[in-house]
Order: sequence, then structure tokens, then C-alpha cells
Amino acid sequence: LDIKCVPTSHVTETLARALQLPLTDFALLEKVDFLFDGADEVDPKLRMVKGAGGALVRERVVARAAEKRVYIVDESKLVDRLGQRTTLSIAVLAFGLASVRAKLRDLGMHGVVRRTLDGHLFLTDNGCLIIDSTLEDRDVAELACELNDTAGVMDHGLFLDEADEQGRTPAYGKVANVVVVGNEDGAHHVSAELFQALADVGFT
Repeated sequence: LDIKCVPTSHVTETLARALQLPLTDFALLEKVDFLFDGADEVDPKLRMVKGAGGALVRERVVARAAEKRVYIVDESKLVDRLGQRTTLSIAVLAFGLASVRAKLRDLGMHGVVRRTLDGHLFLTDNGCLIIDSTLEDRDVAELACELNDTAGVMDHGLFLDEADEQGRTPAYGKVANVVVVGNEDGAHHVSAELFQALADVGFT
């Protein structure tokens, strides 16, 4: 099997090199064939929250360039609504930290600047700070638009259509994007209908 891999963080790059996987520079690529990634939460519409690892900016860029996206989670990540079990990660420029936090307060959001275990500010691979904010029960599509329009916000952890079961049709062809859920009995593909079935038997 002849493959080349694109890591989305320094951590995964280090792991890939340790496993002797062949790597290539994404800066030289217009698209990738497959994206394999995880998520922190997935709701019944297959919308996701990502960003716990801090690589959300690069993960978004590669996801949008992927012909097919596969997100792999376990059953604990399936939720009734986004924000039910985790905070929302927001990548911001340090230069605009105070103004971004003021905007978040105006949006009714409350967050803290992420720090490492030894108390230092957490910096993403692109040099951004991360604000981990509460995500109350609200219209997440509207919130994503508000965050996209906020100066100083580089990206956020609302991945709302990257795992769309119906896929999309960009210029280079149809994309089918799926969520795969694993448990001790194996793994299965999740559609919106299957998600509801899982919820009905108590998996959420």
C-alpha cells in the first residue's frame, strides 16, 4: 500500500515518525484523499465539537481539503446536544484576547484561557491561544456564524457539516462523510437515523 500521511499537529507528526509512516507537507497539497479524525462530541445531526487537543485550526483546513472524511469516536461521545459534556474550544490571536473575551461575554459565553499542567499558557501549533468556553443549549449554527465574524477568532470547535451523512458535491466530485463509533463489540457506521436508534437503547 503506497500512502503518504498529513499530520494535523506536532504531536501526531511525532507519533507518525515514530511509527515510520511516510509524511508529506500539506502546504504543497491542494487536496487529500482521506481524513481520519476524532471528535469530542457528536449530536443526532452528526454535528461535532472538536478542539480538546488544540489542533482545531489545522484539522479544519485539512478536513475541507479532504475528498472523504471519516470521524472515529466511541459511544461516550454521542450526545443529545453539543456542549452537553464538554466545553467549546476557540482559537484566538493573543493580540486580540481581551476584545475577543468581551465579545464572548456579549454572546452569553463564559470561558477560561487554556493552560498547560505546569501553569503556562497553552499555545497551538500556529501560536494561537485557546479559550475553553461554556456552550449552553442554543442554535449552534448561529453561534458558529457569530464566531466566524468575530475579529481575533482564528477558528472554533464547532464542526457542523464536516460529517454530513448526505455528503456534498465539490468541484472534484462527491464526498461521503461518515462517523464510525467503536465499542467492545466492534465498530459501526452512524447515520442520523442510527444515532437515534442508539439513543433509544441508552447509548447516549
